[in-house]
Amino acid sequence: MKIIYISFLFLSLLLCSCGLANSQYITNNFTIGEQASCNVGSVLVSIESGIKNDVYGWIVSATRQELVYGGIANNIVRISYKEYQVNREGAFIRDAFNQNVQYDISKERNITFRNMEIEIIDASSNKITYRVINAPNGLVR
Repeated sequence: MKIIYISFLFLSLLLCSCGLANSQYITNNFTIGEQASCNVGSVLVSIESGIKNDVYGWIVSATRQELVYGGIANNIVRISYKEYQVNREGAFIRDAFNQNVQYDISKERNITFRNMEIEIIDASSNKITYRVINAPNGLVR
């Protein structure tokens, strides 16, 4: 009986410790204050945050947020916001959430989306040069 109890206790501790191997993570493709550029249809800003299993390297669950450059016309910059849910296989487990926004940069070169401030240095119909000025604390690694 004692051996069964010890075996059960060991197995319980082993299973519980698997949950302790999970940790929060965040990744992004920018550095605050650093100039960057991308082409039309490319990602300006990408942020992924979630929980991963440190033992196996699996992504348990995560959210990926992206701002995609859509071009400029008459000083109006077009940007698309996309949001994905990611599972451990990396597959998107639901349809992406999309929002299209436009900014008039004729007078103000700084734009803000969801508390992230971006300075537009130069924009053409093919390419944008920008700098992330400010991002919420939890979104910067």
